[in-house]
Amino acid sequence: MNLTAVLPSKQAPALEVRPLTIPSPGTGELVVRNRAVAGNPVDHLVQNLGLGVTVYPTVLGSDVADDVAAVGPGVTGSAEGDRVLGFAGVLYTSTGACQTYTVLQATARRHSLGLEYATAPALPLAALTAASALFVELGIHRPLDARPVVQSHDGLLVWGADRLAPPACSTMPTPPSLTNMIAAAKADGITLVRALITAVSPSSVGSTSAVLLFAGGPQPKTATLAPWPQGAPELVPHAQTLAVAAFTQHTDLAHWLFGTYLAQAIADRDN
Repeated sequence: MNLTAVLPSKQAPALEVRPLTIPSPGTGELVVRNRAVAGNPVDHLVQNLGLGVTVYPTVLGSDVADDVAAVGPGVTGSAEGDRVLGFAGVLYTSTGACQTYTVLQATARRHSLGLEYATAPALPLAALTAASALFVELGIHRPLDARPVVQSHDGLLVWGADRLAPPACSTMPTPPSLTNMIAAAKADGITLVRALITAVSPSSVGSTSAVLLFAGGPQPKTATLAPWPQGAPELVPHAQTLAVAAFTQHTDLAHWLFGTYLAQAIADRDN
């Protein structure tokens, strides 16, 4: 049986548990039996504000740890019974994660990398969001990129990095120490030219923009994880990051992240 937590209509106040048919995988898809599902902020935005979804009833949830139940045509590298983690992405597909069985695109899954069911679902959305912001919106070269490395002294400011899971992100100092941080960066020959803002507010976007302008680097730019606050000054170019863009606009990024990078990054962490 496929027990499903259904959002019956736009902005419905409560989910309904319904038994639905176990789905069948199409070309390039897997059906997985979910063992753990992570909640994330976009779920409440979809439910309470009606963000992004146009067809109801719908199933919420994006991040899963699961076992492969069935493999569709054209899928390689996965077999029934494999443990995987994946991104169901309710905003780009009709099946979300909050059910017993979920359909995943083959590009949106990765073998579980030794992670436990309870911890693996914390990775997909956070990794996709960080990758989309850094490598698409801010134009930073990907790790393990085959292109020649160009020496650069450009610096990146991450404001509120503790909201992102990948271990490569470390929390930057709080506002009172920013001046010292800029001075230290300049002493090392580094100029801050890009910023990723995860804690989006009029104060954070204003302060971050001012830091980039004060640093004096060429073509400063920011990426945010939420829309630019209404009425906040637009001092530098900015773009909002959406993880689902890795499957709708930048499919090569999803292939790279799930197919190559995550396994290598976790292996490097453990060595």
